[in-house]
Amino acid sequence: MNQPSRIKRPAIGKILSIDIFLSLFVLFIAYCLIEDKFKSVLVGNLIFIIPNSIFALRSFKEMGAARIQQVVRLFYKSATTKFALTTGLFAYSFLMLQPLDALYLFASYIAIFVIHQFSSFYYIGRKSST
Repeated sequence: MNQPSRIKRPAIGKILSIDIFLSLFVLFIAYCLIEDKFKSVLVGNLIFIIPNSIFALRSFKEMGAARIQQVVRLFYKSATTKFALTTGLFAYSFLMLQPLDALYLFASYIAIFVIHQFSSFYYIGRKSST
């Protein structure tokens, strides 16, 4: 009776690879243009990349309608972990990694977030149309 799910797993590895590549590109530009603020840009990128990667990898371990309760529970645990890790990394950064420029840290975090959203929508939309 239990048939395997026909829904394909999301291309998490490819999307995370795109995120890391674009993050490295942003870091390269930051290093070339604002070398004195590079540490802040690097920390902002890492604060986005690390929790987001952990969330993505943990959230999609389970698939299938037969295990819907496990899927939902795992998703909530992953979201909670991502939130706690992001909050903790921001707190750690401001308390322990001095000097940091908050403007550049938040700007790089938001930039990587926006890049992630657009690249994910582009990749997923492009893949579903082929």
